[in-house]
Amino acid sequence: MKINFEDKFKELNSISDILKKVESTNKVKIFYGLSKEGKKRLAFLSTLVPEQIESTKMISVSYYKDNENLNWLSFDLENNNFSNLFYTFCSDIVNSLGNLNDEEQELNYLKKRFYNWKKMFQNVSVKELSEEKEQGLYGELYFLYKYMMPKYGVDVAVTSWAGPHKFNKDFSVDETWYELKTSSVNATTIEIRSINQLDSNKTGYLSVVKVEKMSPEYKGKLSSIFDLIQVIMNEITSIRIQDDFLNKLIESGVGPENNFGSRRYDMKNIILYEVSNNFPRLTKSTISFNEIENVTYTINLSGIDRFKVEEL
Repeated sequence: MKINFEDKFKELNSISDILKKVESTNKVKIFYGLSKEGKKRLAFLSTLVPEQIESTKMISVSYYKDNENLNWLSFDLENNNFSNLFYTFCSDIVNSLGNLNDEEQELNYLKKRFYNWKKMFQNVSVKELSEEKEQGLYGELYFLYKYMMPKYGVDVAVTSWAGPHKFNKDFSVDETWYELKTSSVNATTIEIRSINQLDSNKTGYLSVVKVEKMSPEYKGKLSSIFDLIQVIMNEITSIRIQDDFLNKLIESGVGPENNFGSRRYDMKNIILYEVSNNFPRLTKSTISFNEIENVTYTINLSGIDRFKVEEL
């Protein structure tokens, strides 16, 4: 069950105090719409009484019984400036319930899932990421979803992602590693900003992700960071791995004040180059002066074509 809640809410045409049902096989009934005050709402109807969930500044949680003594649990967005994150939250919550068919289990899972998102909604002090850093984050998430998850499995791939941590490599798994560089489609060189990025006695891979920046109106598949967060979260079933992924996103600068949905990209290709002894790189062993602690250098992509091992 894959639902685009951005489109769903836009179809409401700002009509307040209306809820529409989401078609699903779940025992808990799912609705979306606008409250009497015009706030975007995701709601759940059950015969069982849900456990209490605390509100955040961004999402208010409410409970009430209807005339048939059924129980309503509602999540309301408090600020429309953060609609992009709310749409992703709604899609993840609803899609994650898809494999369940027991009311008590669904309500328990719903609560756990919300608490995974709670930290994200509380992350309101994060500053806007620069375009360069956002493009880099987009490339890492795309590589995680399209390459690492199919190759290594969801849990291992997410765990292997360095995210905001000060590791030398963007991904490290088994006996190898991957260093990512996200660049514009016309770039002929990439910049290596640390000796450690390509320095290792283990064979690894320089992964060059090429993207084209598009207008906010572009709606291509997986064209924004929020698109990628949603599809990745849909694949994760472990609460522990979900929490790890969201924590890495928060520490990377993802929060409700980031308008990631308005910055969109068209993915062109991903090329993996094998980095071993013969690869042109600077390492600690090739720099003879101990006084030099770090360097930044560029690599011409046409010059390393012979090291290409895979292209997506």
